[in-house]
Amino acid sequence: MTTLIHTTPVIKYHILVLEANANIHTQMVEHFTQRQYIISTMQNSDNVLQMSTLTQCDCILLGMPSTIDNILILQQLRQCSNVPVIMISPRHDQHEKILAMQMGADDYLSKPMDLRELDVRIIAILRRIHTTSPTNNTPYLQFNIDNRSVLMNGNVIEFTPMEFAIISTLLQSPNRVFSRQELITLIFSEQFSQVSFSRAIDMHISNIRTKIEQNPDKPQYIVTVYAKGYMYQTR
Repeated sequence: MTTLIHTTPVIKYHILVLEANANIHTQMVEHFTQRQYIISTMQNSDNVLQMSTLTQCDCILLGMPSTIDNILILQQLRQCSNVPVIMISPRHDQHEKILAMQMGADDYLSKPMDLRELDVRIIAILRRIHTTSPTNNTPYLQFNIDNRSVLMNGNVIEFTPMEFAIISTLLQSPNRVFSRQELITLIFSEQFSQVSFSRAIDMHISNIRTKIEQNPDKPQYIVTVYAKGYMYQTR
């Protein structure tokens, strides 16, 4: 007999549920209310940007009825917020998963989904983001995993949750080469531990370089090691 144990979060995380399907919406609200999350809900996207800003939520569950709606909302969110987003799609499509990751989604599930699995994925993302760690300094960048801040020359650099997960992994092991598959395994959920997501890693690395490199085409910090992967290079 298998016993499932659910641990109530010590921190009462604030979840914004954006779900158009009325039945799924009700089930999610009931489930997460029982789990003692703080819940805000919406069934359309009209005010999602204002809501996510005003409530300062910890995670958004994005479940609109079409892929286009989900991607458009995600693109708009990423222009003004790094809040973690789990996309909940009405379809099961590998290309859509890759696109969602490239656009900045932190995880992806297809309907119908197991709410217990969704719960575990939320906790995994939020634990990764809120993990406490001593401040780490390098000659070029300063970062602190506890408050998810990265400074370059004293200026705060804003990263999406995925970008921060990648750069913090690289910065914690200077001059160590990480293959794309290693980064996928370390950072993403098991669902995304597939070679097909290498392109998503490349996209995030490109975005990171745009933010920290003087010349992203000739990176000095986040460098490519031919046929092996990426590393944070120190002089």
